[in-house]
Amino acid sequence: MINERIGLAVQCMISRWKAEVREARSRTTDSDVIHALESLDREVEFRRETSIGQRVRALARISLKELPADQAATLEREAVAAYDARRALAHTGELTESALNTALEQASRVVRTLLSLRLGIVGN
Repeated sequence: MINERIGLAVQCMISRWKAEVREARSRTTDSDVIHALESLDREVEFRRETSIGQRVRALARISLKELPADQAATLEREAVAAYDARRALAHTGELTESALNTALEQASRVVRTLLSLRLGIVGN
């Protein structure tokens, strides 16, 4: 699929950029350069996350296409929101209990629906 190839190409480029940043970081002791490279590394990682977020959205869209459009759109948004909560928790180490519970409910709803579709179980 063309979107998967694009996503893979983007991930490969990001991995190469991150390796270049690490290499440049290892060759310097200048604190200003180090801080700039660490900032660049975070920005490049953010791009990876954005790309993964786009892939989550695309996967949900493709996987839920059998559902009515409004239900599929809601579940697609929930899949992305659950991923965004995971990303926030992974990067900041913080997520309110309410936000975590909401993300878990959203992820659970999406997964149950996807499994029901795959197994041919209607109405669950």
